[in-house]
Amino acid sequence: MERVRLATANDATEIAHLSSDLILSEPLDDHWLALCTTVLAERLAARPAARTRSSRGRARSSG
Repeated sequence: MERVRLATANDATEIAHLSSDLILSEPLDDHWLALCTTVLAERLAARPAARTRSSRGRARSSG
């Protein structure tokens, strides 16, 4: 069984692809995926947890 852990900068590419494929109505193109990956990796390198938006629009921290 896999353990749950905080996301790190090394996870940014997979997170961006999963978000693009599973959340958005249309997948992001390669340019936007690269940009999202870079920005997310920088955020995760600074603090190993991601902030997300709930369906109600309030920011939540996963860490």
